[in-house]
Amino acid sequence: MKGIEGEGLPTVCASCGENVLPPDTHCTRCENKKYTGIGGWLYLPALTLVMSVISGVIGFFGVAMFVLHAEAGVYALVIFELVCMAVLLMLLVYTTFLFFKKKRQLPGFYTAFILGTTLYYVMDSWLGATFYGVGLSTDDIKAFVSCAAQILIWIPYFRVSKRVKLTFVN
Repeated sequence: MKGIEGEGLPTVCASCGENVLPPDTHCTRCENKKYTGIGGWLYLPALTLVMSVISGVIGFFGVAMFVLHAEAGVYALVIFELVCMAVLLMLLVYTTFLFFKKKRQLPGFYTAFILGTTLYYVMDSWLGATFYGVGLSTDDIKAFVSCAAQILIWIPYFRVSKRVKLTFVN
């Protein structure tokens, strides 16, 4: 005797008890609900944002202290770095605020933060090489690779991810 397809499978949502068609075990509402919090891959950008705020503040004050003792020859580059770092730090703090408040604007601001950071590294390296004869260091190359990886991974993720669309809705 042949069994009926779907026989023996639950016909109610495992979370709320609403009727569902086999082979589903959760209704659409409960299925989407599990994507509404910060979880999954979003822990990595959360960690990145928090660590970036900490290192950004430390770096900003480090450059600010360097301005006090900068030689006249590199003063313009140091001021450029300080201004860019201040702008990026404000963008970073606001992006972090949007992230943890789960605001709808987050994907755009996160993209702007990644692209702004990349542009800063490129401009800073170019200015150093062009006007001050400073070559690329291994730290510069690591920063470029990190920026490229963030552009290739996180910008598409924040644009197409179902979790992002269901989490950042406020």
